[in-house]
Amino acid sequence: MVTNHFALTEALLPLLKATANESGADVRIVTVASSTHARVQPTTFSTKEAFNKDYGESVYGRLNTYGKGPPSSIEKYRVTYLVPMGAVTVPSSFAQDERLQRELYETTEKILAELA
Repeated sequence: MVTNHFALTEALLPLLKATANESGADVRIVTVASSTHARVQPTTFSTKEAFNKDYGESVYGRLNTYGKGPPSSIEKYRVTYLVPMGAVTVPSSFAQDERLQRELYETTEKILAELA
């Protein structure tokens, strides 16, 4: 089951917000993801089945399974999308898709609630 970095970020968010209110605070979340997301262009994250789609056991299938989630979550907060070596670039069109972002967020919340 894929839950990406969302679970860690959500767990730390109250502490990060509290720390951000302190004088001189500079609070950041840095997420590192691979560029394998460019291989996959999901059409939906609206269900647990779509969220956990398995692309097979081949090397490319596993890369596709691994790469489908991270970029859709980058727009939740103010972000800068970087590629090696620190070059600012524009995320893929599906990573900028607000519907996919919302579906990924909402479905991940549901899955995490089921696990709690």
